[in-house]
Amino acid sequence: MFIQFAQAASVTGDGSFGDLLVYQLTGFIIVLSVLCSLWLAVFVMGKLFRILNLKDPVPENSPKPSVASKAPAESPASTMQVTPELMAVVGAALHTVIQGPFKIVSVEESKTPPKC
Repeated sequence: MFIQFAQAASVTGDGSFGDLLVYQLTGFIIVLSVLCSLWLAVFVMGKLFRILNLKDPVPENSPKPSVASKAPAESPASTMQVTPELMAVVGAALHTVIQGPFKIVSVEESKTPPKC
């Protein structure tokens, strides 16, 4: 069925309204069939999980960690030294990004490691 639609859409024509309508309907049918296939796959997996009685690895009543409740562990070695070189690098980065007047109020160390 899909091949017939694709063949009908790929027939070279003069670009009339009928050709464009067939082309758009073919795309619409393909998109809907893919979405229905995904829905069916998720439905079958859900039924399979229910039949095999697979539980969620995280219990429902477990407390979720919140960012505000965690106190950052500060060690003496993690204190950042604000040197004139560091201020120059931060100022150059700000000038490159903002390209306008700015004022550095404070420099703080990031709590999360950079993603590479």
